[in-house]
Amino acid sequence: MTQEHLIQSLGNEIKVKAGRFLNHAEKYFHEYQAFTKDHPFLGLFIAIFSILAIMPVLCFTVFSFFTTFITLGSAIALIIRIIFKYIDEYGINNQSKMTNEVFESIESDIKTLKI
Repeated sequence: MTQEHLIQSLGNEIKVKAGRFLNHAEKYFHEYQAFTKDHPFLGLFIAIFSILAIMPVLCFTVFSFFTTFITLGSAIALIIRIIFKYIDEYGINNQSKMTNEVFESIESDIKTLKI
């Protein structure tokens, strides 16, 4: 099998599974519509409750991911800033001098940051 054939078969498999999922979703939607015609207030309650129950979870999830990425990004930026600060301060050519002094100053910075 060639790579093109594998990609094509994978694409066909995804199309089949997506079609099945859409068929199930359409079936359940029509069942829900029939249920709401028979029981309009209960159907409205289910719709409102599902929206009110899902929204806080979605807000919490988005907030959690956002704060996680901000925290990780700032930590990575701080580490890169410390590294570039000492590379710029001591120069890249003074590697023997740089190694000991840079590591000592990085350790002192880490101690002052209490990391």
